[in-house]
Parts: sequence; structure tokens; C-alpha cells
Amino acid sequence: MLLGKRVLVTRPAHQTEHFINYLRSLGADPVLFPTTMIVRDFDQLNRMRRELERIDQYHWIIFSSQNAVNLFWEEFQKSDCSIDNLKKLKIAAIGPATRQTLYEYGISVDTMPEKFIGEEIVNSLENIEGNHILLPRAEGAREELIKALLQNKAIVHEFSLYKSVTNSPDPQAWKEMEKGVDFVTFTSASTVHGFFDLLGDRAKTYLMHTIIACIGPITAQALEEYKIVAQIIADTYTTKGLVEAIVVFSADHNRKVP
Repeated sequence: MLLGKRVLVTRPAHQTEHFINYLRSLGADPVLFPTTMIVRDFDQLNRMRRELERIDQYHWIIFSSQNAVNLFWEEFQKSDCSIDNLKKLKIAAIGPATRQTLYEYGISVDTMPEKFIGEEIVNSLENIEGNHILLPRAEGAREELIKALLQNKAIVHEFSLYKSVTNSPDPQAWKEMEKGVDFVTFTSASTVHGFFDLLGDRAKTYLMHTIIACIGPITAQALEEYKIVAQIIADTYTTKGLVEAIVVFSADHNRKVP
């Protein structure tokens, strides 16, 4: 399906395992070039842990990423709360990967939007007027979710537990990237910005000689800020959906070759 195709993987290194395994299962050659890394905000983490002492006042917790789930769980374990406290709340997850991470911690999910975009979650919640909502997420995350919650008169408690910053790939990663690839994948707006931060003026030239695949429209919009248009935008906003979109593109392209 993707036999011998070199695919640049730009997402943070700790989130690549399932992605690269799936690529390899299809015969692709993943080239790891993480353009971003996750940095914790310890002040916000401590603030949230203190807030967990009042967890019974909350109605919902909304998780928008695996990173948010993992960091929340670390602080939860340090608190005096138990899993029984969580069972009294309703849990919303944005995207199947986030939901799966919650399941791995034994946390049931009450709702997940059909479209894996933050603001879509509001459509799947019950009447939330006056509800206290705990929102652990990334610094600089899109404001549309909070705006939608506030428009529905929810009381939002946001905790920016981490941020994505530009990474410094090791020399071997640079060497492999410089050899050229068939596809460049972007799984978030931050991976796009990190790529351009790292390559500077060379970024556009590099992308002109490859096929660009984005996990969804928001990531593609970030690319358009640099006057670059992605040839592939996944319909299902997951790494699996991204790989499947690349497979479909490759099959269509191969059929057109005389």
C-alpha cells in the first residue's frame, strides 16, 4: 500500500508509537522529525491539584487531548480524591485517542462529539446552564470551545497544564529529513509552526517537493498561514484516519500513472 514510501512524522516523539507502527505495517518508512515537544506548567498543575479538593462541585470534565488526560491523572493520583469522585461527574472526550487514554485509566466517557473539534463537544452535552466544567488543556488552545461553553451559560474553570514548544531534533533526525521524503504529515497546528520555526526560509522549498498530509482542517488552516496548501486532509481527525487518507491518495495517484 505504502511500500517504500518515506513519511515524515512531525508530532512529539512520545506520541509517535502507534502512528509509526501503523505506517510500518503498510510498508512505509517513517522518518521521525518531531518539530514540537510538551512542556509542563507546574504552577497550573499545582493549582489544578488544589482545585481537585473541590471536585464534588463540578458537573463535567472535558478532555481535549491525550496529554491533558495524562497530566490530569498524574495530579489526580497526588490528591485525596478517589475514582469514586470521578464517577459522580460526567466526562467528555474529544477524539477517540483521548477517549482510549481515559479508558486505560479506568475512566468512563459519557460523550464524544462526532467531529473531533473542541467546540463540537457542546452539541453533545446536555443542558449545561450553571454547570461547573473543569477544562484541563494546553496553553494557547483554541478559544472556540470556551466561547461555546460560555454562550451556553456554563461556568468554565480552565487549567493550561502544558504548552507545545519548538523541539530540537537530534542530528540523525536532521540527516534523515534532509534525504527527502514522499509525504510530510502534520497532526496539529503546533507541528506546522514548529516545522517552519526549525527550517525557516527552507520550509516552503522542502514542502514544494513532497506531498503534505494534514490530520484535519484546523491543521491545514495553520499551513495556509504560510501560503501552503495541503494535498491531503483527513476526513477522520486521527492518526489512523491520516494514514488511511494517505493510502487513498497514493492509490488514486498510482491509478493515474500511465
